Amino acid sequence: MFPDGSIPASFGTLSPRWSLWDHGHMIAGALVEHNPTIEAHILLDGRLLYRSRHTSRDAAEQELLALRGHWTREGWLDAG
Repeated sequence: MFPDGSIPASFGTLSPRWSLWDHGHMIAGALVEHNPTIEAHILLDGRLLYRSRHTSRDAAEQELLALRGHWTREGWLDAG
């Protein structure tokens, strides 16, 4: 793990952004950086649930923020 909390991996660098829990389940948002693209990942209980590719870090961060808002409105609670 790097000092900023990111995790080097063979498929890119995984950078956790947030995690929420509800009814014994954990959902998390993370960025995975592949040069030249960045992917927004949503993991449910550690398994990839959703992924999208972006050309900028800002676009990926915006999507993760919107998805976090969706699940908090559905009642998921901050796990951090």
